[in-house]
Amino acid sequence: MLTNIGAFLFILLAFARVNVILSRGSTTILELLLIAQSGLAAILLIFRRKPFYTAPRRVEVMIWLSAGLPLLMNTPATNTNFWMSLAPVPGLVLNLWAMACLGSAFGVAPAERGLVLTGPYRLVRHPMYSGELLSLFGVLLCNPSSRNGAVMLVFLITLIWRIYWEEKILLITGYGIYAKILMWRLLPWIW
Repeated sequence: MLTNIGAFLFILLAFARVNVILSRGSTTILELLLIAQSGLAAILLIFRRKPFYTAPRRVEVMIWLSAGLPLLMNTPATNTNFWMSLAPVPGLVLNLWAMACLGSAFGVAPAERGLVLTGPYRLVRHPMYSGELLSLFGVLLCNPSSRNGAVMLVFLITLIWRIYWEEKILLITGYGIYAKILMWRLLPWIW
């Protein structure tokens, strides 16, 4: 149920972003990547595999709310310095790469849909989250404010909680071996 609503919301978000571009008559690479992210999330949610194990419903709801936190950030204005406006781009590219590698194993709430060991999943265990954090840090650099800082902090805390639940569910399968081989969750040589 949450997944169907989530897919619908990602489709609406993609269309809203396209509408902004059409009404303004110009676009940025950041906006195009955000449209790609929303569209890919919707497609992957629609065509994802049925999970073997899932988090409790209360956890799913909280994680869906957490996933929406970045929408509360004030993004860089279109008149921002061009180079500075590119700060979120590497994170979005990493996020899209990780989503594409997940394919039908993609989901927002923690669930076990099979282990993915290709692409950026050879470098860190949660590269999609690494990409999200990197892109949000880029937004914070472009548009430093107490609001953006607070959203970033809350998102980071909920992301760590999300990783805890995801790894707890994945330990039911062969994830423990993968976690011993690849020690880094988000940042190589750090955590």
